[in-house]
Amino acid sequence: MLNNTLKLGLLVAAVAASSSVFADNHTFSLGYAQTEVEGFTDLKGINAQYRYEWDSPFSLLASVSYMERKVTMVDAPDEIYKTKVDYTSFLLGPAYRFNNVVSAYALVGVAKIDSKDDEYDDVGFVGSESNSATELAYGAGVIVNPIQNLSINVGYEGSKLTSKNSDKQAFNGFNVGVGYRF
Repeated sequence: MLNNTLKLGLLVAAVAASSSVFADNHTFSLGYAQTEVEGFTDLKGINAQYRYEWDSPFSLLASVSYMERKVTMVDAPDEIYKTKVDYTSFLLGPAYRFNNVVSAYALVGVAKIDSKDDEYDDVGFVGSESNSATELAYGAGVIVNPIQNLSINVGYEGSKLTSKNSDKQAFNGFNVGVGYRF
């Protein structure tokens, strides 16, 4: 009887130990995002990432970014132009854990830009023009886990989106975030 109890205890301990070693991990991070737009000012906003890890050095990472910028330009004393640009992206891809501390990731997905130009003169509102485009987006980065439950990520995100005059504008940016791994 004691022998069976000992075997059962060892089996339960082994299963508990192995399940904690191979347990799934989730990481959620939130951070700052900024992108440089060719021919325009920088867009600023937020980036959120979710990572799912299983008992493999490979894992899956999803990233969502939202950035915007509002610009007012005065062309003459009686001509004012207001521009608002919104950039949203959703990227998905693999991450690879080199060791307990460092991982790298590569992402691909879509980015959407919405822009609106309003024109005003000395009398008031003159007119408005809107543009929207969706294109391929891509990214890469590094994730560092200095301690087990803390995640720090730094990454690049890029896209080429068509502007209202049919030119491709390069969007090149970075994001940095802090997350919780559980």
